[in-house]
Amino acid sequence: FAARLAEGRGIASEGLTGRTTRLLTSLGLDVDGPLPAADELLAAFRVDKKFRGRVRFVLLREVGDPVVVDDVTDEELRATMRETGATA
Repeated sequence: FAARLAEGRGIASEGLTGRTTRLLTSLGLDVDGPLPAADELLAAFRVDKKFRGRVRFVLLREVGDPVVVDDVTDEELRATMRETGATA
């Protein structure tokens, strides 16, 4: 999710999501499991103890080059969630 969000914002170079997916798959992790609805995910973000009025993400420019962002809009989150398989 974070890799796709970083690519969509132009923070990461195209291909980071694919590389991340291949790595996780090679480790035996399920990257295509079902996701809850986007509204349920957004609600869960807001009750997290680290939530301070906005959702913060650590995104990668490249592997080993992180950046913290806290200006991600709900619409960006919903769009990225839909791209990863969450329902509207």
